[in-house]
Amino acid sequence: MNIFYISWSPVVYTDKIYSIQQYQVTCITTNNTFNDSVAVNLVSYYNTANSSTTSLTIESLYSQVEYSCTVKALLSENEFGESSREVVFWTNPGGK
Repeated sequence: MNIFYISWSPVVYTDKIYSIQQYQVTCITTNNTFNDSVAVNLVSYYNTANSSTTSLTIESLYSQVEYSCTVKALLSENEFGESSREVVFWTNPGGK
C-alpha cells in the first residue's frame, strides 16, 4: 500500500443560502511509472466526515505513482432542493 497525506485550508463560504457540509477530494493518477505496456489512470473519490475536517490520509493500491487531487466544498441544499459545489483548489500530494 502507498499512503499519502493531503490537507487544505478551510473554506469560508459567506452566502447565507448555502453552508458547507463536507469536502470532496477527487484524485487521479498523473503518470505511469511501471512500463510502457501498463496504463494507470484511476480516479478515486473521498469525502470528509464534516466541514471541519480539512485533511485526508489516502491509501493507494499502487506505489510510485503521483496523484493530482481536486478539493471541492460540498454545499448544503437550497430551498429548491438543489445542491452546489465550489472548486477550492488542486494539489499534487505525490506518493510517500
